[in-house]
Amino acid sequence: MTFNKEKALEDFDDFLFIMDDQLEWLELEAARRDITLNLNTTCFPELENLFDLLSKDETKDMTSRLIVTFARYLGEAVRVRYGGKWTLPLDGPHKA
Repeated sequence: MTFNKEKALEDFDDFLFIMDDQLEWLELEAARRDITLNLNTTCFPELENLFDLLSKDETKDMTSRLIVTFARYLGEAVRVRYGGKWTLPLDGPHKA
């Protein structure tokens, strides 16, 4: 399998583009359940509680999708707390 840099950049752009919608959806789902999320690392217990509520009785496929959404939220909370930005390092020593 050959690495396609243009495809990787396109996928990364898509990743960033849909992240805002997913984070907004997650915060709305939390609010519907009287759970406050604030993109801060202190809300991680509430985030875990929300995951338990949303994933209960879900299919494996839906649970996998939830995991990705929650991972994005975790990553964004860490990014906001400690500073930084989402990057796709394609030119470093660890490139594919």
